[in-house]
Amino acid sequence: MYDVQITFRDFVATEQQGLLRFAMVMSGNASEADDIVAEVMARTFVKWKRIEPMAQPLAYVRRMVVNEYLSGRRRAARVAGE
Repeated sequence: MYDVQITFRDFVATEQQGLLRFAMVMSGNASEADDIVAEVMARTFVKWKRIEPMAQPLAYVRRMVVNEYLSGRRRAARVAGE
């Protein structure tokens, strides 16, 4: 939790490496983890004014990482099933 408002740039500088590790644990693939976090950071940037004042912005963004990973798994399963 942040005591003061934090800029998106500061958020990325502080949290990106942890988010990459988190995505790596889920995916087991460094390239996929990088793609997941890049996609989530792009969406986070667009929504930052809404995310930043939340009590736990990191928790929200971590959930976005989980959702992006799961969406990728569903897409891959759909393609494999076709």
